[in-house]
Amino acid sequence: MVTARDGTPKFKKSDILRDDGCPTCGSMDFGVMEIKNSQNTVENKLQCYNCKKFWYVSS
Repeated sequence: MVTARDGTPKFKKSDILRDDGCPTCGSMDFGVMEIKNSQNTVENKLQCYNCKKFWYVSS
């Protein structure tokens, strides 16, 4: 596993995402966020840097 400078795990986009990029604009320029919900489960959410939209990863 690759880690960032601060030691947090860093994921390759290809390891998490298996589709064609942003569903709104089609851009492949996006980031992966880990969101912890009220039940303390972690979900991956993606944000497009082009149009600023969010979408969830389908596992």
